[in-house]
Amino acid sequence: MDHADTNAGFQSTVNESEQEMNSNLDQTVLQLSDEYFSATLFADHLDMTVAQAQVHRTQNDAHVQHHLESNQENEQNSLEQKTLLSKTFGPSLFSDLPLDQTHTHQTLERFEVQSKLGSGAFGDVFGAHDRDLNRNVALKQFKGEGTQALLACHNELRFVGRLEHPSVPPVYQASRTHEGAPYIVMKQVEGDSLEHIIALLQAGDAKTHAKYTFRYRAQLITQLLRVMIQAHGSRVLHRDIKPENIKIGAQGELYLLDWGIAEDFDVAQTNPILCGTPLYMSPEQAQAKPIGPQSDLYSIGAVAYELMTLSQAAPKAQTLQELVDLLQSHKPKIPDFVFHPTQRYMPSEYTQAIIKALTPDLTKRYTSAHEMLLYFEAALNDEFEVVCPRTFTKKMTVRLNKWLNHSLQNVLILYASLLLLVIALVAVGFLLARFL
Repeated sequence: MDHADTNAGFQSTVNESEQEMNSNLDQTVLQLSDEYFSATLFADHLDMTVAQAQVHRTQNDAHVQHHLESNQENEQNSLEQKTLLSKTFGPSLFSDLPLDQTHTHQTLERFEVQSKLGSGAFGDVFGAHDRDLNRNVALKQFKGEGTQALLACHNELRFVGRLEHPSVPPVYQASRTHEGAPYIVMKQVEGDSLEHIIALLQAGDAKTHAKYTFRYRAQLITQLLRVMIQAHGSRVLHRDIKPENIKIGAQGELYLLDWGIAEDFDVAQTNPILCGTPLYMSPEQAQAKPIGPQSDLYSIGAVAYELMTLSQAAPKAQTLQELVDLLQSHKPKIPDFVFHPTQRYMPSEYTQAIIKALTPDLTKRYTSAHEMLLYFEAALNDEFEVVCPRTFTKKMTVRLNKWLNHSLQNVLILYASLLLLVIALVAVGFLLARFL
């Protein structure tokens, strides 16, 4: 098959489809009806209202899957509610496609599909082998039929194409299957999702704790913020930043995946909708209000909170509506006060950098990803603010270390001072013993 002709035909079909729809792309692909926003959503509605994009927690995989596959009538089940809140909200228009987990060895033109890597809000991702170039790639096939799938595919392409950053996997090709389903071929990212890493940390895995120190975790957040500086500089909002959509490569490189519900600044302001993952949504995003870069920064704050404390920042809620209501005034527990048995408490110097992103008041939140990056870099460089006895003690210790490292003379001065102090204490004790 001539791939140039295929790509040209693909683009032509997309353009024709957009003209036929004659409506805003976001409204067509992402809009959730009011009844689902205002009502409590349950697990047996997931296939109609929520794209299945995230497993609730690694240790609960089997239990959650059992409930998702069953058709029980008990809509009050708390596990189903918690599972719902960890899903990515997407359209109510998708159906199964020919390429799924039951056809993982199907050959797709020059690509041999080998395994399913995961599912996003708008498509399934498969590991495949490119026979022509003899390399492994990731193949994303979009859910939906006809115009719907084409628009979902084009929506992701138009934003990923605007971003040239090492942490955004590049797209190699866009085409269609023999059945007409659109797909894109991307770089296959090797490594673990941040969701999986957090689960290992929560389980107390010694190797994971040894590798992912608090300092290294903070450095990962700075990598994520640099991606957002690029994205926001291109006027692109991700709108679904969460641990599942972040992958850490073998060399420690961070990738931000699944740009399927990304949107332009102007559209997100003028045509707000309900989309994203409830547990990581900003208060304004959860209410389907106009959003900007600060909404993405709130999501990054929620990810940073969970990565550092191993606990979620979102309030405890059983329904979507309850979560939306609580988010409007919710302030999570101070991060360095959160105890976890596998690591105890996180270092206090990162607290201010995290909680400033999670304030429900937009006027007190970071104004840009660059500002948030400066806070994290300051903490990493021991230039954090003193806001409590713990940070004061650490600050004094840091200053003492810097003073000692300045010259050997300072070390000698310290030793001499300590020696004089000991002599003085002994002298005072001797005098007290003599006269008393």
